[in-house]
Amino acid sequence: MLDVLRSELEYRCTADGLVQTDEPALSLFRAQTRRDPIAKADGRQLDEPAICAVVSGRKLATIGTRRVVFAPGTGTLACMELPVTQTVVEADKEQPFLGLRLTLDPGMVAELLLDLPPVTVTGVPELGLTAAPLEPRLLDPLVRLLRHLDDPHELAALGPATRREICYWLLRGPYAALLRQIATGDSRLSQIRQAVELIRANFTEQLQMSDLARSASMSTSSFYEHFKQVTGMSPLQYQKQLRLNEARRLILDGGADATTASFAVGYESPSQFNREYKRVFGAPPIRDAARLRVATAGSSASSPASST
Repeated sequence: MLDVLRSELEYRCTADGLVQTDEPALSLFRAQTRRDPIAKADGRQLDEPAICAVVSGRKLATIGTRRVVFAPGTGTLACMELPVTQTVVEADKEQPFLGLRLTLDPGMVAELLLDLPPVTVTGVPELGLTAAPLEPRLLDPLVRLLRHLDDPHELAALGPATRREICYWLLRGPYAALLRQIATGDSRLSQIRQAVELIRANFTEQLQMSDLARSASMSTSSFYEHFKQVTGMSPLQYQKQLRLNEARRLILDGGADATTASFAVGYESPSQFNREYKRVFGAPPIRDAARLRVATAGSSASSPASST
């Protein structure tokens, strides 16, 4: 079934880059060379949970100090916006990297929970991002959802039911515990999400741990422990990663110099910014931006023309 899903993606992704489909919740991605996507810091990418599937090639995700390689047939359930650095590490013309992302409706998940046996979920997931092999029973409705795209009437009539089936199988598989916490408004995970939203909305400002803990309705010590368990980093590290990601975007996409970018994201010391930037991304800001521009230009030059 994974081969069938790969064929469907190859048919619909004829050029490198992101493809937004006629199903608003579904987007596809293709790359035939190593790529280093830049994550924006505006928090809009994961306003809702999403299932992401790697169908061909390999991707490396760095979350705090944790590095995870996602192989073909691996899915990830992202439940909150994390400052993740992602790199396509295996892709070529014959076997391009292919992936998809489907945003999940928390209301649909909560509705399905009413029809499933109650399960007591204790503790907090290790991270707000988990990974597991894609089960055949999940691959089948993903293939059908892609095929619905060929007919707008079919998509409108059958798309919601197919997305509901995908949510159902997610609740019956290795993602169940995390997804249940997402749908439960008073879970520890939901409380941490409140603090994450506060940090993302004010990442350029000086934040007090007590204010963040209060937003999550926890004591300061409990909040710190749970935040690190869910995100893989401390609140300060989380904020710092957001700042560096946004500065990287400003330099690469906006043409800002390192000093301007550092002040724009809340740093008071350009020298400190340069040190932390190099430690996270492996090179000083300007050198890193030049490397990424060369890589992106090379990828664009070798990509076939899009038919869409």
